[in-house]
Amino acid sequence: MSLKGQASTIAILFLTLMIMATILLMGHILIIRAANTIASFKESMEQGLRSKENIAIYIYRGPNNETSIMIKSLWSGETIISHIVAKQEEKVLRKDITVVVPARGEILLKPSDLIEQLAIYDNDYDGFRRSVQGLIFYTSLRNSFQSGWGKQ
Repeated sequence: MSLKGQASTIAILFLTLMIMATILLMGHILIIRAANTIASFKESMEQGLRSKENIAIYIYRGPNNETSIMIKSLWSGETIISHIVAKQEEKVLRKDITVVVPARGEILLKPSDLIEQLAIYDNDYDGFRRSVQGLIFYTSLRNSFQSGWGKQ
């Protein structure tokens, strides 16, 4: 093969390699762009759900001075409570929990169902009201909801 033929062959091989590299790079860019679009779509969906999520938490006196905590769903989706914070006198109690509130449903709990240290108030609403300033519930959709006193 002549020198000119070898040069042409090398040029064709180099051009072929450059075209293949460009195609691979473009494919990689398209895959990354698609992944980013999917992630953005998922985030938008979560933000939409987050803005709709709504629960109400009522702490009230049950029969025989029991402390009752009602969590009521005010929206059409299921709420998953992921952790709770209680301000008790000078302490802040925090606990990771999993409590599922069905869509448009309600659940009834006592303090010990949420945080073990609050078990002393299961049958002492007056003590709970004096010692615990409130409860804050955090959900899996990254919302937070604060309790109120009294039953609605």
